[in-house]
Amino acid sequence: MKYIKRFNESLASEFSEENIRNICEEHLVELYDIGFKTNITLWRKGDNIIIDLYNGEQFKWDDIKEIYIPFILFLDEKFEIESFKEDNYPMEWVGELGENYVLGGEINHKVLRSLKVGIIEKK
Repeated sequence: MKYIKRFNESLASEFSEENIRNICEEHLVELYDIGFKTNITLWRKGDNIIIDLYNGEQFKWDDIKEIYIPFILFLDEKFEIESFKEDNYPMEWVGELGENYVLGGEINHKVLRSLKVGIIEKK
């Protein structure tokens, strides 16, 4: 029953916690299968959504980038990526990092505990 769409599903905003959760489930299924989880957080009164990818232990960027980069590309197409964060380091604003930071596969820390991306609605 979880795969049957509701009659009014198309009326729902694409920028909602439920829709973002569905996008994660569709695009990160391979990572979910090996123990990764996502935490979806509404931020700034719901104007911003933070997607936190983690698995409870350290993981290597090289092991997930082939799955994670297409996920980020999809998010970038649908929404505006506002921020990106590796582990517990300060949130980096994408404008400060340069456009190819994540999409080009460049990550400062090769061993990670989590990755967070902040998205907002396209204007």
